[in-house]
Amino acid sequence: MPNNILLSCIKGTCEKHITTHYPVCKQFNIQALQGYNQDDKNKMWVFINACRMRCKELEALHDSGELTSLAQINYSDITP
Repeated sequence: MPNNILLSCIKGTCEKHITTHYPVCKQFNIQALQGYNQDDKNKMWVFINACRMRCKELEALHDSGELTSLAQINYSDITP
């Protein structure tokens, strides 16, 4: 599989996982504390940062040549 496609899938899957749990409009509302509290905001950021960290790990595996399949791209164990 071409490298650019695999890299796009890493990033796209991360974005989809985040926005499945926190659509952009919900992220804005939580960030502004509109109907949410600081605990909600902290929980959201812990989740988003965990997804970002996984994305960076997968990108590093991709760059080293260890990531060769779409099946290796998985965020399902990261939950809010």
